[in-house]
Amino acid sequence: MAGLAVESTSVCRRSHTSATRSCSRSIVISFEAAGMTDRGLRRATNEDALFLDQENGLFAVADGMGGHNAGEVASRMVIHGLMHAVQDAVYDGGKGDAGMMNAGLRNGAKRLFEWIQRANVSIYRTALQNPRLKGMGSTIAVVWIGKDRLIAANVGDSPIFHFHRKNMVLLSRLHTVAAEYADRDTERRGAISHRYGGMLTQAIGTSASVLPHVHETAVSPDDRIVLCTDGLSNLVGPSEIRDVVRSMKPSAACTHLIALANARGGIDNISVIVIRIKRISWLAAIKSPLKRA
Repeated sequence: MAGLAVESTSVCRRSHTSATRSCSRSIVISFEAAGMTDRGLRRATNEDALFLDQENGLFAVADGMGGHNAGEVASRMVIHGLMHAVQDAVYDGGKGDAGMMNAGLRNGAKRLFEWIQRANVSIYRTALQNPRLKGMGSTIAVVWIGKDRLIAANVGDSPIFHFHRKNMVLLSRLHTVAAEYADRDTERRGAISHRYGGMLTQAIGTSASVLPHVHETAVSPDDRIVLCTDGLSNLVGPSEIRDVVRSMKPSAACTHLIALANARGGIDNISVIVIRIKRISWLAAIKSPLKRA
C-alpha cells in the first residue's frame, strides 16, 4: 500500500464575516500494487522488465525484442531510463517527492511523452553503435497515478486495462499492423490478424522517433489497473483478467494470472502489474493565519 498526498491550491473564504483565510486542499490516494514476471515455458531468457515505484505512483512494463539477448538489453534500458527520469524529477529544485508530483501531474502527459522519447533515442543510438544489438527494441506501457487521476502512455502492444465496476477500458493503443489495418478494414479483420500476427508498427528503439499514445482518466475507489505484456494478454482474455483481479489481492492475482498463461502453453515471457485503488480522500489544511479585512 502507498499513500500519495498531492497539494492542490485553492482559496477558502468566509462569506458571512469580514475574516478571510487561505487554505490548501490535498488529495490523498491510497492503493496497493504488485508485479511479477516469468520466463514462461518456451523461452530460454526473459526479455520482459518491470518498474514499480509506489512512492511516486509510477508503474511500467516493457517487452523487449531482438536477437543475441538484445531484447533483454532494450527492455532494461527502457526501465532504467524511466527510473533515472523519476530520480531527476524527484530531486529537481530540491523539492522532493511532493515537488515531483505537483509539477509532474500538472504536465503529466507531456512528461511521460518526453521520458519515452528520451528512452527511444537512447536505445536507438545504442543499437547503431553496437552491431550485436542491431534491430533491438522494446514495448513500453506506463501508468502514473496521482490526485484522483491516472495518466497512461504506451508504445507497442503491451496493454493497459482499467477496470471500473463491471466496465473495462483499454487505456493503451495497440501499435500493430493487424490492429491498424483492422480499424480501416473491419470485413478483413480476421485475415489481417492471421497474416500479420503481432507485427509492430511502433517500438522503442527501432527508429529515430516514436509517437506514444497517451490517455488520461479519473480513478475511483475499488478500481483495478492492469499492465501486462502480450505473453499474458494473448492467452488470458480481458474478462478473465477482470474476474481474477476483482477476486484477489494484487500479489495473489499476479501469481494466478501467470499460472493461467503457463497452463495455456506459456509461449512467451509473461509480466503483469496489478494496482487496486483503495481510498481517495480530500484533506484541508489552513495555510495562512486569520486576517481581518
